[in-house]
Amino acid sequence: MNTNTADSFDAFSPELIAEIFSYLPVRDVCQCSLVSQQWGAISSSEHLWRNLCKEAWKGKKGWSGVAQLSVDQVASTLISKNTLPAEKLAFSGHASWKLWFIVSHKDSQRTSVTTDDVFGDWILHIGINQKCDPIRTRFESDFSFFCENTGALKWEVVGNTIKLPDSPPPLRVKRTANWGWKLHCPYSAFYQV
Repeated sequence: MNTNTADSFDAFSPELIAEIFSYLPVRDVCQCSLVSQQWGAISSSEHLWRNLCKEAWKGKKGWSGVAQLSVDQVASTLISKNTLPAEKLAFSGHASWKLWFIVSHKDSQRTSVTTDDVFGDWILHIGINQKCDPIRTRFESDFSFFCENTGALKWEVVGNTIKLPDSPPPLRVKRTANWGWKLHCPYSAFYQV
């Protein structure tokens, strides 16, 4: 029986261990931090968490390009898009990729829409019973809504719904798998571009 208590990973460089950790689910990476001080340091490394962010944010609405920024630029981006209030950043004390991973995960689970989330281009799909090509639409920051079929209309946020004129019922809000938004009612659905 081998009584050597040395970590069997001691033969590997910290870079190689970090590479192995990058293939693990995030929950397991966090558990690795409890194994030893060396693993704790590796599982908390900025390089590892930046790679985990890049992988998690790949193809996600509003996040895919963020991993190319510096850790401080990410803070500015999140504050400007109202994902992270400036006062919360001050309390965190230290901006890190692990923090941004957590913030992005929490944001992906958010189900209440802000006006900033609504501004921009959308694709409108008319109900199941009608055969209609998708229609490009746009929600503007001045609360106007443009669609080639209707021209310009006004819209408003009512609770956690979007109300368009002559459009009962209001559009309900739902998150999509790619962290985007879907605005829908029984007759139509808007998907964020």
